[in-house]
Amino acid sequence: RGMRMFRLDRILRLESTDQSFIPPQNFDCLMFVMQSVATMPADWPVEIVLRLSIAEAKQRIPPGYAVLQPIEDGVRLGGAFNDLDAVARFLVSLGCRFVVIEPQELRAALRRLGQETIDQANDNCPDLAPAPSG
Repeated sequence: RGMRMFRLDRILRLESTDQSFIPPQNFDCLMFVMQSVATMPADWPVEIVLRLSIAEAKQRIPPGYAVLQPIEDGVRLGGAFNDLDAVARFLVSLGCRFVVIEPQELRAALRRLGQETIDQANDNCPDLAPAPSG
């Protein structure tokens, strides 16, 4: 009796019946799909507070990436992900301050990303140096 979403490529057979249903009033199909995608199960439940307005968050974060909820001091980003290193790169790309609520392992991924960035900034890469002019 609840709302369901099915992948079309997994439907093997259709059967027409006399039953019908009335869609919920003001149902937003696209919003339902995006919310469903953003809350699909994955290895790591993630909760982060972004220091952004909800309008800014919606501009910077693609629909379906995560669930965004306005809170007093910013926006709560919630979702589940399989790759915390990818989440760390995404968070840094947002260009805003944020607080990781969970998981603590995401903090380690952010530290690794920071160290990789420092290492790259300190790498002289002599084989990539510009050729002498002359």
